[in-house]
Amino acid sequence: MKKAYLASIIGTVIEWFDFYIYAVVASLVINKAFFSGASPAAGTLAAFATFAAGYLARPIGGIVFGWLGDRIGRKQILTVTLVLMGVASFGTGVLPTYEQIGITAPVILVILRIIQGIGVGGEYGGAVLMMAEHGHRSRFRGFLTSLTSASAAVGFLLASGTMAIIAAVTTTQQFETWGWRIPFIASIFLLVFGFWLRRNIDESPVFLATKEDDRTVRHPLLEIFRYYPRELIVSFALPIGTAATYSLVLVFAVAYGKQFGFSSGELLAMTTAAQAVYLPMLIGSGFISDLVGRRIPITVGAVGVAAWGFAFWPLLGSGSWWLAFLGFVGCFACIAGMYGPLAGFLSELFPPEVGYSGVSFGYQVSFAIAGGLTPVVAEASIGGTDNWLPVAVMMVMAGACTAAGVVLSRGLGRQNLTAVSSSEARTPSGK
Repeated sequence: MKKAYLASIIGTVIEWFDFYIYAVVASLVINKAFFSGASPAAGTLAAFATFAAGYLARPIGGIVFGWLGDRIGRKQILTVTLVLMGVASFGTGVLPTYEQIGITAPVILVILRIIQGIGVGGEYGGAVLMMAEHGHRSRFRGFLTSLTSASAAVGFLLASGTMAIIAAVTTTQQFETWGWRIPFIASIFLLVFGFWLRRNIDESPVFLATKEDDRTVRHPLLEIFRYYPRELIVSFALPIGTAATYSLVLVFAVAYGKQFGFSSGELLAMTTAAQAVYLPMLIGSGFISDLVGRRIPITVGAVGVAAWGFAFWPLLGSGSWWLAFLGFVGCFACIAGMYGPLAGFLSELFPPEVGYSGVSFGYQVSFAIAGGLTPVVAEASIGGTDNWLPVAVMMVMAGACTAAGVVLSRGLGRQNLTAVSSSEARTPSGK
């Protein structure tokens, strides 16, 4: 069990490191390296569009790997998704720029981002279920599954921290020419390590029992649409607040903050330090959800996001490092309330025979729309101005969607993951 936990956590860290190093450099380098023929504003918008491409591909990964994960198992699929992510990241690191090979460069970049999106789209559901199902008899599934969410945050922390260090020890020209490539290329070594880890773990005992009792279904996603429509809507609505706020704070805000005198290194240092504060809050929120229920911390986080947006953007626009840092910490505190219990909640919404598809589909569609498109919409809305009101309103809308998901979820959840025999299992016919 401990080996499975360790492999899930480390593998998730590696995958999200690969996915988020692109997010870190999207507004700092990608626009110049691959869209140098465009104006600065158009280049930034194009960079955010390639970032969105990775998010928009995530539902494809959720559908394909969700189906495979429910049919053949969690372990093998998690290994495949890790390989996809690592190969695409390495490819990005060695990809020639627009000046070297012209329009071919951004085309290949988009393809690599789509591959990354497909890979990470299959990662979340499997990693969450490996934690929840290996700990199926534990009273602290919220805490255990929050470690998966924390692993994703660690991946971003390592990505932003690595880029912050490289930016600090290189000149601006060196960073934009070759410095940003170092983490992408180095990810090949993480891929080998993660592959070794995941190849040596045991399959989920809950899935094995489901397979032994012949409770696997041929088309799990269709089964979900037929028997669990409300659960599916909840799985889509709950992550919206987290997805939109995360993208605004960690992608758009980095570009927005530069107009107030912050350097790239300072903004990366802020987001890295704020992420370090965020991690214990995230795990603590998952643990609290085991004591008071999942809905309370999620609701508090959703309301907090809606309110804090009107403080965060003025704090970032103040030009003060400490006030801006306070703004980032406040956003992460709200995200922690929503995101910490989310994995546990989603893992309990669906029975094991459709669990991988159920957890993956709604979550990935939510992140594709709210996470991938948010920076693009934000940039198009305020495009280089200091008018922060539209993005604050976007945070209000995102928090409201999550709160609506909480209201709709009443009476749902707490699927019995300890039901490892057909006589105990909840099936569509017995619903």
